[in-house]
Amino acid sequence: MAVVKRLLQDPRVDPSAFDNEALIQTIENRLPYQNEAQQLKMIEILLKDPRVDPSALDNEALRLASEAREFAVVERLLEDKRVDPNTHKNLALKAAITKGDFKLIKRIAQDERVDLLDDAHAVITLARQYKYQPYITKYLEDMLLKKYNRYVP
Repeated sequence: MAVVKRLLQDPRVDPSAFDNEALIQTIENRLPYQNEAQQLKMIEILLKDPRVDPSALDNEALRLASEAREFAVVERLLEDKRVDPNTHKNLALKAAITKGDFKLIKRIAQDERVDLLDDAHAVITLARQYKYQPYITKYLEDMLLKKYNRYVP
């Protein structure tokens, strides 16, 4: 971590180079010697640098973290107002659904920026495909009813 902090102090080092590849790679390829806390600390260091944009590449960092079931990383990214979990018709939520991670699904779906009506039919249909966890479908259907007074058949 100290090396990364030192590198970020050098004006020749740009952590946002190649569409924020440093952040994307930190999420996508946790180093073998890193645990989740160390990975999150590295992400924190990168996000403190104003040049790093966590919403780059249409919120690729959030989608990757969701696919990898990295709850703490998703939680941290959602704290950043530049991140839009609604990008590509709720792609981060759909990724969490395909992984069957209920905690992650709830966290993303409850974010105020998520519009469940944006491609609601696809979200519910995807959830229904994973019949081994019917409570996921029920939860999303209930959210649609509660938040929008809508039911998706």
